[in-house]
Amino acid sequence: MNFKNITIFTITLILIFSTTLIKNKTKDLEEEIYLTRESISKNKLEHQIMLLEYNYLTSPEKLMEYHRLYFDDNLVPLKIDDLKQIEFNKNSFEIKELDKFLQNE
Repeated sequence: MNFKNITIFTITLILIFSTTLIKNKTKDLEEEIYLTRESISKNKLEHQIMLLEYNYLTSPEKLMEYHRLYFDDNLVPLKIDDLKQIEFNKNSFEIKELDKFLQNE
């Protein structure tokens, strides 16, 4: 064998080896892309279901129904001046006026 044949053989081996590495890496990337797309699709579906539930549960008709079913006459309107802030400490709590809230209005 002469030098030219050895060089061609070596280059061919290097090309085959590099092609194999590239194909394997491409296959891994395609699999990762597929799994990511599946995850996105699943999350989109879950998001749509949650959004549908939220929209259904917070519709005015549904809220009025909940009001009638669970609260009856227990809920009464309050003036904003009557609202208080409860501050919890380690073993106690303190009720304060909402000065900051009232000043922002």
